[in-house]
Amino acid sequence: METMSAKVVNMEWTDEFITNAQHELTAMVKDWKYDYGADDKACVAMLSWMILRLKPDAEIDLGSF
Repeated sequence: METMSAKVVNMEWTDEFITNAQHELTAMVKDWKYDYGADDKACVAMLSWMILRLKPDAEIDLGSF
């Protein structure tokens, strides 16, 4: 599995960074819905898969969806 670069790991989680990340994720989900006709459930599944690829031991509360 690939590791994150030091630049990404050392990035500060500022309000600006979080806001930009939220906008990027929102745009990505809109693309999935438009390009593939994905519904909300499919998008949650894909985002969850991405989280688990980055952090296999992540604890995801499926009841929160």
